[in-house]
Amino acid sequence: MENIVLHPLTASNKVPTYTADNYRHVVNPFMFPSDGTAFNCVQGVRAGSPGPLATIDGLNVTVKPHCGIVNPWPESGAYTYAITTAMSVKVTDSKGDYKIVVAAYDPSLSHGENGGAWLQSWPANIPDSEINGLVVARVTAGVVSDVAPRIRVDGTIIVNTWDQLNAIHPVDGIEGITADNHQRYRRVGGVWRSLTDIKLFPGQWAKDWNVWYKCSMSGNIVSLVVKATRGPEWRAMAWDKSQILTFPDYVRPNFTDLNVPAAGVEYSGFQIDKTGVCVRPFRDVVYAKGAWTSATMSWSV
Repeated sequence: MENIVLHPLTASNKVPTYTADNYRHVVNPFMFPSDGTAFNCVQGVRAGSPGPLATIDGLNVTVKPHCGIVNPWPESGAYTYAITTAMSVKVTDSKGDYKIVVAAYDPSLSHGENGGAWLQSWPANIPDSEINGLVVARVTAGVVSDVAPRIRVDGTIIVNTWDQLNAIHPVDGIEGITADNHQRYRRVGGVWRSLTDIKLFPGQWAKDWNVWYKCSMSGNIVSLVVKATRGPEWRAMAWDKSQILTFPDYVRPNFTDLNVPAAGVEYSGFQIDKTGVCVRPFRDVVYAKGAWTSATMSWSV
């Protein structure tokens, strides 16, 4: 059918013929992570591109050879591009603020008179959403810095800061890294969730404990290191529970319970289940003020 593009097919009687628009909608969407639409992709440059990507000498900004992907217009599909030799563009003055852009033009879609991509300097006050191209660098008072996301082959998006990552809206499951603090995140439920420093919530009896923990995630494995120091004395019976932490949904275990022996107070341990983390003694125990118990545990989700 005419509305279905099947690619690739060997032509028979000169049919089918493929257009650039076909390629943008059939091939390119599988090359980079989705931006949450049917055909467009997250804009960025290929991981492995030179760093720094852009340098400045006086008013001349030079961008080194690299390749990337750009979504200049809604519904147009994604365009890939390559700068095969270093290219330069001038900024107006050494005190201004500019965006260095790989700008796309496509007369077949009524955008520009000549099709292709150009390296251009745009005023920095123009929002990225109004730029028909990829912002690869920013010049501020004569200093240039790379700003284009770097996209790995597995779809991981590397950006400079949290604000830059938070402005990108890919589909769930895509991971991102902020280079300024080396934190890793995953898109879950339309929100970026930390994988490096996962925040848990206080449990029902957290007020009776001083709780320190470190929670992280790699793939589908959650790791937790926890130390609970007792406040008021607790004369606990065997298998009593004192809940100290609860989980956000994306790291919540999917099993009945797991009992983990702990260091510190003898015969003390932790129980993990869907409701959270509990201190749990394995026999009658007195947790005096200042007594502590600690363990390391992992589970899959």
